[in-house]
Amino acid sequence: ALQLVVGQGAGRGQGRAMRCCDSVLWESLKGFFVGPICVPAEQDIDLLFFQRVFKNLCRQKEVRRIAFEETANCASTYGHPVAAQNLAEAEAAFGAELLDDGREAAYKEEKLPLIEFERAMVRLFRVLRIKSSIDVERYDIDGDGSVGWFEFCSFWKERSISVQLSLAERIFLTLEDPSTSRLGRIISILVFIAIVVSTGSFIMSTVPDPRIQDRCALQHEEGYDESCRPTPKRFLQIIDMVCILFFTLEYGVRLLLSGVVRTELCDRDYSQLLRWVTSDEIARTPSVLKRVCTFVSQPSNLVDLAALMPWYLEAASGQGRDNALIQLIRLTRVIRAFRLGRRFEAVIIIMRSLKRSVRALNVLCLNLCLGMIFFGSLMYMAEQGEWDSSRQMYMRNIGFSWSEDLDKWKSVTQRSPFESVPACFWWAIVTATTVGYGDEHTPTTPAGKAVACLTMIWSLCVLALPIGVIGGNFEKVWEEYDQEKVAERAAQARREAIIKQSKGFADPLYFCRAVFFEVWHNSGIAWPDTGKCQTEFLGQAECFLDMPPSDMVAKRRITVPLSSNFSQSNRRVSGHLTFEYSWLPHAKASEDMLMLGRLQFHEISAVDIVRIDSGRGLPTPYCEVYAMPRPSQDGLRRLESLRTAAIPETCCPCWLQPLGFDMLWSKAAACQHVEEGMRRALYHLEVAER
Repeated sequence: ALQLVVGQGAGRGQGRAMRCCDSVLWESLKGFFVGPICVPAEQDIDLLFFQRVFKNLCRQKEVRRIAFEETANCASTYGHPVAAQNLAEAEAAFGAELLDDGREAAYKEEKLPLIEFERAMVRLFRVLRIKSSIDVERYDIDGDGSVGWFEFCSFWKERSISVQLSLAERIFLTLEDPSTSRLGRIISILVFIAIVVSTGSFIMSTVPDPRIQDRCALQHEEGYDESCRPTPKRFLQIIDMVCILFFTLEYGVRLLLSGVVRTELCDRDYSQLLRWVTSDEIARTPSVLKRVCTFVSQPSNLVDLAALMPWYLEAASGQGRDNALIQLIRLTRVIRAFRLGRRFEAVIIIMRSLKRSVRALNVLCLNLCLGMIFFGSLMYMAEQGEWDSSRQMYMRNIGFSWSEDLDKWKSVTQRSPFESVPACFWWAIVTATTVGYGDEHTPTTPAGKAVACLTMIWSLCVLALPIGVIGGNFEKVWEEYDQEKVAERAAQARREAIIKQSKGFADPLYFCRAVFFEVWHNSGIAWPDTGKCQTEFLGQAECFLDMPPSDMVAKRRITVPLSSNFSQSNRRVSGHLTFEYSWLPHAKASEDMLMLGRLQFHEISAVDIVRIDSGRGLPTPYCEVYAMPRPSQDGLRRLESLRTAAIPETCCPCWLQPLGFDMLWSKAAACQHVEEGMRRALYHLEVAER
């Protein structure tokens, strides 16, 4: 797959593609060991969900406004109210207007009536089973009967809304979504292994060698039974039974819990909960029976059920090996392999390619059918032969043989395989698809050979066109899928930035406490044009320090692991970084001052830093320390950096050079920084999504 993608650009971007693949693989391997062991009972709803609620409510309000204005215009023009735009057209008009304006301060300008804000939050509390009341007028800061985005943020900050999951919901999430916990990923791997083992055991049970035959009486012996057939060996039957019991347990647990699980809270992005909260219609909670029916009717769960049923039908009938219907149903156990499709990207790409190539597939089938009928009829007329009334079949001449008795050549005839037009269809399909099984469907007459030549030329010219379209669609879908994954990673980075900004909104000193370290190798080689030293990345680390505004912290030591950054270097790093810091707060000059003091680093050291490929392989490392001593006015995270001296040729450096930052954070500046940062992050996220 990677060769296909890389080969398209004739080597262009090959290194970038390899780095991207390497980084994704490394991040996925690291992702297996991160996260909670089990699904936590309490999960906080981040500010990003509230941003989506606010955006949907604003969109609905704007859609209603556009539809009302268009209806009013039509009413004034034609004398009666006529809906000029439907809901989809109004939404499209709203989206185009938002993109044309490019309003970066859209969240500050948009306002929602208090009644819509109250309706959405009451629905949210009802689904989350929160019994506290909501005083919406409390959040109307300017008293205009509406709330804006930052008043939404104030509500989120004050209430600290979280999802309380029951034990049943936690077990269901563990089995249904492996990304929620490490235990879920382990169970997902076990299911994957069971699918492979079960499918393999079924395949091996059809091979003659792994099968045994019970001692059956021969045809001339007493007790002869025609139904005595080979059976798989015992160990294959045990493997199959164990896998079936495992699948039954996994499917049964999910089926039993599906009725009591709030599926609207099990979505990773809370999409169903978002629709319930923001919809104009009354949100009704599904009943237990409806939830179970919804679970059973899902395609993936139907595949699981179809894979389990044959084994139980065979066991219940007791004659599975003698019943033709049971034997046919038994073959459906290979459907279990389709569950692997949910875990492989190649299956997704193939399905998208086929969906996009429906028209080309229709043309392909039409050409095959037309060619099959036309050339099959021609071949019937050319190779039908002559009717032999004594044998009651068509006979054709296949050659000549020498007769010793007659002392001459005589014709050799055999039954014609082209005895009817439908019988010729098989030959037409095999020839058009260039398969050529080499069976008896071979023309022997000059006319038949001419028809075969025309069929092959026609198939090469006509069938190649739709097949080329399907191949082109496959290539486009592959490129689009790669771009989609890149866009998803970028969107995920933006969402993480919003979540980080929301933490800053909840705690104005969140960014003040963050410290960032980078370790670099000093090569001693300078760039000719700038004079700056050429460096290599050796690792990074981020840490949030304990810095009470009024209490001193003296020489506290912290150890953090060094992590890779593939945007800096395609290198997996190793080692740990240890630093010792002190925090000395100053007396506050005013009540508006949140943080005033000096952050001092006394010692920074590292162990087991990754080696490099120059000299003796030992790096000459130095460390850069980044902090945010004061908030910025534009919302950007503007860091100040200090740098240690380089220590030559060591993998365990210890920098004793003292470094310090003078921290100055006021309440007004911190709030402005957080608001501008949140507005900027949400604006860029919405532009990227649109």
